[in-house]
Amino acid sequence: MGMTMRVGKIIKQERTKRGWSQADLGRMLHMGKASISRWESGEREPGREALSRIAAVMELSVEAFFDPRQQSLFRPESLAVSKSRSLAVDPVLETAWHRLTPKERKKLVQIALILSEK
Repeated sequence: MGMTMRVGKIIKQERTKRGWSQADLGRMLHMGKASISRWESGEREPGREALSRIAAVMELSVEAFFDPRQQSLFRPESLAVSKSRSLAVDPVLETAWHRLTPKERKKLVQIALILSEK
């Protein structure tokens, strides 16, 4: 299985595990459903920035797309504030993150992605 197909398979697996449609994921990433479909089918591969955003929304490390043995753990450093600097997370914020429900986490990631575009 080629790298493009493997990344797409993991995106689909993680998306369906969360009960999200391709349209749901597309909305979270501010992309069309067609992009998600092309990634999952192996027709195309997401770029580095898109993959970073997918990882953030799915609470995965980017490495999880290349090494399926990686655990599905939230990686605060995967939320890029800009291309040049990462979000600094202190222990208090990290503890607060883990107390959120999955729905609250999803909403917070959406807000962070919107803010990172400004």
